Amino acid sequence: MLDKGNIFLIGPMGSGKDCRGADLARMLRLHLSRQRCGHRGRTGVDIAFIFEKEGESGFRAVKRNRSQRLTRLDSIVLATGAAP
Repeated sequence: MLDKGNIFLIGPMGSGKDCRGADLARMLRLHLSRQRCGHRGRTGVDIAFIFEKEGESGFRAVKRNRSQRLTRLDSIVLATGAAP
């Protein structure tokens, strides 16, 4: 059996990262984390608003901070988000 490490799913938008991530997390009894979820909860606004007000660099900064926080967790399947 796998030691409870992390699995990161990386790919283009629409490639099935969330769906396959949910399957993997269930099979391996890990927690599923989605990089794209939580932007509204952490910033109070959605991704489109961040792009409108801060441009791509602002969006990338939010995404980078969330990625750094998520990669510190243990025993997760992380489905990364694709940029709009």
